[in-house]
Amino acid sequence: MPPRYSYWTIIAGGLPTAFRAAEKDELLPTFSRIKHKHPDAEMKWFARGKLWDSPESAQAANRGSQESSSRPSTAPRGRDWRPGGEHRDPRQKYRDAKTARNVEHRKRKFQRKREFDRPGETRVDRRPSDEKLDKRSFPRDQRPTGPARQITPRDQRPTGPARQTTPRDQRPTGPARPTPPRNQRPTGPARSTPIKADRPYREPRRRDGDRPPPPPRPSGPAKIPSGPPERGRPDPRRNRRR
Repeated sequence: MPPRYSYWTIIAGGLPTAFRAAEKDELLPTFSRIKHKHPDAEMKWFARGKLWDSPESAQAANRGSQESSSRPSTAPRGRDWRPGGEHRDPRQKYRDAKTARNVEHRKRKFQRKREFDRPGETRVDRRPSDEKLDKRSFPRDQRPTGPARQITPRDQRPTGPARQTTPRDQRPTGPARPTPPRNQRPTGPARSTPIKADRPYREPRRRDGDRPPPPPRPSGPAKIPSGPPERGRPDPRRNRRR
């Protein structure tokens, strides 16, 4: 059974006893017997580490302490609340300035569009960067136009002296380059090919998918050694046909 943190107990001789109960009536028989031995015995209510005359006095003292230690009411926290210092984000001022610049830019953009939609009105607060506006974003009949480009007809354009072109068959030619016959062309010294020294025979390199070459065959008939055959090997002379 878990211990109780508030209960009735008996105090005898200024010291607490081991008698305790949740209801006061349960300790009355024990309290009357202890009273004969210790006239100064009394029954107290224990709660929150202190002794009280009754549970009501303990509750009244608890309410008084809560009212005295309660914190003053504060305003509800908003989205901009941050812990520490002034409870504000130090980067918030830069974000607010950027938002203000964007709002101002959108206002100027909307104002320029309204000026083009109303012909005859003068532009106000025009910046140098507004000169480079895309004309395709406005209707063709409302686009700002400048002086028309003067195009001179082709037959009235000034011309210079015509370029003199000589026909191919009338162009001056030089002496032809002599080409001697093949058998009369000069020849240089014959190309000498170094003779490779004799090298030992090497098997050709195998390629993927090639079969290994067969083992070399003996040039003469096989010679059968004389004497008894080796132990564990069959005698080739027995299988020889007579």
